[in-house]
Amino acid sequence: MSPYTETTITIGKAVLLQLHQRNQKELMDDSDYIPVLKTVISGVVSTAPDPVSQRQIQQTLHEYARDLYMQLWISTTAEGEDPELDEGLETFDYIYEHENWPK
Repeated sequence: MSPYTETTITIGKAVLLQLHQRNQKELMDDSDYIPVLKTVISGVVSTAPDPVSQRQIQQTLHEYARDLYMQLWISTTAEGEDPELDEGLETFDYIYEHENWPK
């Protein structure tokens, strides 16, 4: 991985972490929050000079955003209940792809 790609990923993660921390306080609707994450990731990816770097950045930031989302998913599960991990992952993936709730 090139130094440029590593730096770009670091900056992208910093932005995603700030959005995550804001979402922890405000609990935005997933249909608003997840498309914002996708927009940030797309913007960061668009700065990469070549397709290999673009793919590395996109994969790394997507995985990072998904992990942060799942941390919040688990933390907001009612006490005494097991978090539905598959449901959380499916929710993130669907909204990330379609930018809206399933109809």
